[in-house]
Amino acid sequence: MIFPKVLQSLQNVHGIMQRWIEQILPNPGKRRPREILRLIRHKYHEEETGTEAGITASKKSLPGKSKRFLNILWDEWKGRRWLSVICHPAFLQRQYSPEILAGLCSFLQKESRVRPEGIGQDLYFALCTAYGFFTDTDDRAAESQAKSAVPGAKRGYARMKELLAAHPSHREYAQDLQCWSEFKREYVEDIKNTIAAFANCDGGALYIGVDDDGTVRGIDNVDD
Repeated sequence: MIFPKVLQSLQNVHGIMQRWIEQILPNPGKRRPREILRLIRHKYHEEETGTEAGITASKKSLPGKSKRFLNILWDEWKGRRWLSVICHPAFLQRQYSPEILAGLCSFLQKESRVRPEGIGQDLYFALCTAYGFFTDTDDRAAESQAKSAVPGAKRGYARMKELLAAHPSHREYAQDLQCWSEFKREYVEDIKNTIAAFANCDGGALYIGVDDDGTVRGIDNVDD
């Protein structure tokens, strides 16, 4: 009877040491997805803190100003829009990985229990934009990409779509998302006109996806 208890104790110690090693030693393959998920959670909770819905998100649980996520200071991330997160190369390279999809599903499930009103509209739109949810043309392309990704991606993709569809304001938000395709066509047409104007004059530098004040907003698909 003693041997099984000793074996169980050794297994517990091994598990603790393994988790400790994973946290201390550099392992970009595992650390980067966790870093992305922490950034998303912290950014969302930071936005919710100070509102009636986010009183439970204590400032004490948020990172310090000097903390970095994806080599960018947390203090800078706080002022950026969600588009900066989903357009970051680290997210784009891993968005269909099982770790990211499972982490996002877990986050959405937890928030649905804590806040019956659902996640905020900005994050909802960001996730739908990143994965092509509820937009007729992008939805099929994104689903095809999920199927061709690593095993488990299709299941995680479907689960996240299901969780977002269960959002209390889903019908209202989805209607707004249907306007995205029309907005994108107008946006692209405006860019074409600007490029033509530059070409017919003396030329110059044209920055696409950057506001007049220099803030980088990014674009969803450079091929479009």
